Amino acid sequence: LPEGEWFVKGETNSLKNLWFEACFAPTTKDLVRVTGRVLADNVTGSQEIVIKPFQNFRRLATGVTGQPIFHERRVFVLDGTVLSDGFYWSSWVDEIGDVDYDRDVFLGTVNAAVERVKHLARFNVIDFAQYEDGNWGVVEINDGCMSGLSENNPVVLWKNFSEVLNNQKIIMRSKPVQQNNILKR
Repeated sequence: LPEGEWFVKGETNSLKNLWFEACFAPTTKDLVRVTGRVLADNVTGSQEIVIKPFQNFRRLATGVTGQPIFHERRVFVLDGTVLSDGFYWSSWVDEIGDVDYDRDVFLGTVNAAVERVKHLARFNVIDFAQYEDGNWGVVEINDGCMSGLSENNPVVLWKNFSEVLNNQKIIMRSKPVQQNNILKR
C-alpha cells in the first residue's frame, strides 16, 4: 500500500469511538496495529475488514477521542427515488446546531450518485460528506435495512417509502423537512 492516512472498519460497523486505536491509521505502518484491533473486537472481528484512504472533509467538531465530526448527511433511497435525508451525527445535533450549506449543490451530487447506483439494490442508504470547498462526495453505500436513521425523520422516511411502493412519485424538497422534537432521541 502507498503511504498515507487510512480509515479501517468492519464491513457493516466501525469503532469510531476508539478512533486512534481501532479506526484511524495515521500511516501505512499503523495499519497492522489498527486492523488487529478491529479484528479483535467482538462485533467487527467477524466482519470483512474495509480499509480505505482517509479523507478530510469539512470538519464541524472533534470528539473527545480525537474523532473528526464532519459535515455528513445520510440519504435513504428506494428504487432510485430519494426518500429522505438527515444530518449523520445524531449525537452532535445539539452541540453543532444548523449547518449552512448549498442545498442545490448537495442535491445535485445526491441525484448523480443515485443514478449511478440505483441498479445495485432496491433499498439503500448513501452517506455523503461535504468537502471544504462546498462540494460533496460519497462516503459509503449501505443496505437500507442495516442502517440507522441518523437524523432522518422516520415519519417522512416511511411515508415516502410507502408512496414509492404504491408507485406515487415524490420529489425531494429543496429545504430539509423540519423535524418534530418528539421524534428526536
